[in-house]
This record gives sequence, structure tokens and C-alpha cells, in this order.
Amino acid sequence: MQLDMHFYGTYALARAAGIPQKDAYTIAYAAQYVDDSTKQDSKQHEDGGILYGIATSHEGGQYILKHPKDVHGAREEQRRVWVPFHFLPGAQGKDFEEQLLCKKNSKPAQNMMRNHLALAQQKTYGLELLGIAAHVYMDTFSHSGFSGVGSSLNKVIEGSIKPLDVKDPKMADYVLTKLGRFVKRFKIGSVISFFAEESTSSLGHGAVATFPDRPYLKWCFEYEYPHESSESNLPIEAEQIETRDNKINFFEGCELLYSYFRQHAEDVYDSPEFIPFEDIADDIKAIIAVEEDCDGRVDEWRALKWNNTPIIEPKVRYNKSDWENQKFDFEDKEEAKDNISTNVYRFHQAAAYHRYYVLKDLLPAYGIAVY
Repeated sequence: MQLDMHFYGTYALARAAGIPQKDAYTIAYAAQYVDDSTKQDSKQHEDGGILYGIATSHEGGQYILKHPKDVHGAREEQRRVWVPFHFLPGAQGKDFEEQLLCKKNSKPAQNMMRNHLALAQQKTYGLELLGIAAHVYMDTFSHSGFSGVGSSLNKVIEGSIKPLDVKDPKMADYVLTKLGRFVKRFKIGSVISFFAEESTSSLGHGAVATFPDRPYLKWCFEYEYPHESSESNLPIEAEQIETRDNKINFFEGCELLYSYFRQHAEDVYDSPEFIPFEDIADDIKAIIAVEEDCDGRVDEWRALKWNNTPIIEPKVRYNKSDWENQKFDFEDKEEAKDNISTNVYRFHQAAAYHRYYVLKDLLPAYGIAVY
């Protein structure tokens, strides 16, 4: 998913669920900042205090492109970044590789949401943690069927990726052009993946480019190594064409994320004012179905209204530099401890907790030792 869903969609759902504007903004900003916190850097105060930044994403697989021979480092990054923050394992299947495949609304995803909702009431970084959880949870609906480590199960037959049912011819051309550029830029050896670990495996949904992130898109593809599927009667050896309707998956994610936000609102705030989901469900379906680029889809979310009142207040905008710039103020505070209450410090507290929880607590409970 992209900015339209991770920030603006998340904000709209949080506000509709009864979460006050300031808190909804923090949650939504953290949800999008997961994609924008790309630097593993530190800031040190003269009194010795340190803000240790955690990379929760990387821009276009830059680590791999800059260090193509560092296979060990690539595997480290996959397991510390892609697995806990973008491809939460579904813990299904007969072996390790299959268990690492992300699955929408999986049991681990549900357990993560329950855990983080409870912790959100106890920790000063609770809202930032809830935003990270929202990002990870929603990604299970778009990244389902792919994993966050180099795996043959992520590989897709070149030429099998096709958009279906795109009504606007210009948008169809746009999607195919973007796919072609993606393939041309990031094809490494025989693997189409900007997360390529080696010439024999691929990571994440790199093999299908940004098709999973376009909410309006219905599309199909064929895995190079077909997955076991409870929804298919075909044997594993048979040719299997996977069809994905992002509109259905995105809407399902929105409805469930709203329910988690409603729970948080009821647990934390006194008599929260909320909008019943059914009152805005058709409007959300319409937003998701709009065939636009990310900026156009953002405009659709910003235009969402209930009783003629915008759900997203006009002044609410996402600027990825806002929290990043707080890092540069770290050294200027009178004392390092004065930074602990900043959003960026709390985000990295939340990110550190979330990474540890997923890798050392949640996944081991399902018998998965990924890191």
C-alpha cells in the first residue's frame, strides 16, 4: 500500500472510529512513516544521550543495489526490516518458507493487533505503536502470498503479470508502462525483483512490481513455483493462475482496521463520537475503485465526507520531513532527555519494541525462528 492508504485512509478510519484529531494524526503519521524511516542513524547530544534511529524500510531496495555482493547483510536486512514491518508471516504451511508467506488477516496479525492495542493504553509511545501496527496489518491484505525473505516462492513467471478490468485506457497504459520501467530498472540476472538477494531467489512482491499496492487494480499472475492453496482443487504441480482483486482486499482491510480503532476509542476516550462504518462503507468502496495515481487517490480520501462534513480536516497533510527533522533538533535541546517526548523518539521506541515482539515473541510462539 502507499501514501493514500497508509496515511490518509488510516487517518479517515481513525477519525470515523472516534479517535480525536491529534491522536488520529499521530497514528496515521506513524503508519506512513514506516515506509519513510529509511535511515539506520543516530544523533548524539553533548551530554552523552543518543537517539538511535531504526530503519523500518529502505528506498527501492537501495541496500541491495549499493551492496550487491553482501548476501549476509541482505539477509539481515530482510529479517530485521521486511519481515516484521512489511511481510508479517502468516504461519501457515508445511515448511519454513511457506510459513513465512504473508497472509491477509492471519492469526499472527490478529494477535499483533490485540497485543499492540493493549500496550497502546500503557506506553507513552502507544499511538506511534498503534500506527506501526496499522501499517503492518494493512500490508497483510496487499502483500498476501509473498514473504519478506529471499525465497523461490516469491518468484513469478515473467510475462504472466497482467492487469484486468482497468476501465480507463490511459490508466491501463500507465500501469503497464510503470511495470515495464520497473522490470527494466530492477531486473537482476534472471530475477525480476528490486529486493533480489541472489540470482536464484527473490523477495517480497518485487516480482509483481507495484500491482499489489494499487487499490483499484484487478490483476493476475503465475507463480514460478505454485503455492499450496486451500482455495484451489488443482494439484501443486498444475499450472495455476492467481487472480487478485485489490478492491476487495483493501476494503476488507479498511473495515477490520476500523473495528480495531473503534476498540481503542472505546477503551481510551470518554463517550467517543464515531461514524458507523456502514454509513461510509459505500464511499470507501468508491474511493478504492478510483483509477488514479497516488496523488489522485489522496484527493479522493481528502474529499470523503459524512453529513457534509469532511472526515479529513483540510489542514491535515502528510509531510515526511516533519518527524525526520525532529532528529536534527536532538542536539539543540538543553538535555537529551528533553527529546524523549518527541514523536520521532517515540516512533523509534515503538519500532524497536515492535521488531523485538514480532521476531522474538510472536513468531516463535508459532514455531518460527526467523531472527
